[in-house]
Amino acid sequence: MNDRYDPDELDKDDAFELATTERRRHLLRVLSEEGRTPLGELVDAIVTEVHADPSHDGAGLPHESVRISLLHTDLPKLVAEDVVVYDESDGAVAPGENIDDLDPLV
Repeated sequence: MNDRYDPDELDKDDAFELATTERRRHLLRVLSEEGRTPLGELVDAIVTEVHADPSHDGAGLPHESVRISLLHTDLPKLVAEDVVVYDESDGAVAPGENIDDLDPLV
């Protein structure tokens, strides 16, 4: 990471807070690479990534648990800072205006 990290729109402390969890960082990587993605596909990608990491025991990451965490914790925080856009009508998540501010952190 660059020591001179300076996000354009987000407060630096907020940016670091938004990128603190592995789950959020992976969600942001998927959206940066794939664009608009159905929530179910994001859940699958997060569970697969964490289970593929040999340093993580994979405990506590059933699909439903990840889905609930995204809906009740991660997405509201990311939406509030315009990092992602969540369309409740079709359950898709898309990159928001400020997603690029987090690229150096993920």
